[in-house]
Amino acid sequence: RASRALWALSLVCALLFMIFITDAAILYAYMLGATPVWLTDLLPTSANVLTFVRWAGISGLVVALLLFCVAAFSVPLLCERRAGLVEAVVLSVRVVFANFLPSIFWAFFLSTVTIGSVLLLPLLPVTLPWMAYASRAVYRQVLPRS
Repeated sequence: RASRALWALSLVCALLFMIFITDAAILYAYMLGATPVWLTDLLPTSANVLTFVRWAGISGLVVALLLFCVAAFSVPLLCERRAGLVEAVVLSVRVVFANFLPSIFWAFFLSTVTIGSVLLLPLLPVTLPWMAYASRAVYRQVLPRS
């Protein structure tokens, strides 16, 4: 029952994720070649591994920022059918950049809680609804219905 705009937005987000995965794979092949890297190799022994981790982290940060800017407020706008696809994405990017520091803090908090609850798997069913409710409250405060 989701609108076509919501499906299009999800495909754009999936495309951005695939771009990051491809970028990381190309970076890995270019910097490390065919040698597998284990967790013990991430210690400061190999300059190539640390350079790869640094550049993959920067690339991931840029893609994550793009994904957050595009999806933070456009998904609820599209779910409530308050805007079209382009209007929702533009409004989401404008709201994120107008409130940049609180938005970045919220994105960091969301990702930290989500990754932490995935690592401690019994917490996941508790934290996901809690974070969804909190995100909806932020959305309603930033973009009220009136």
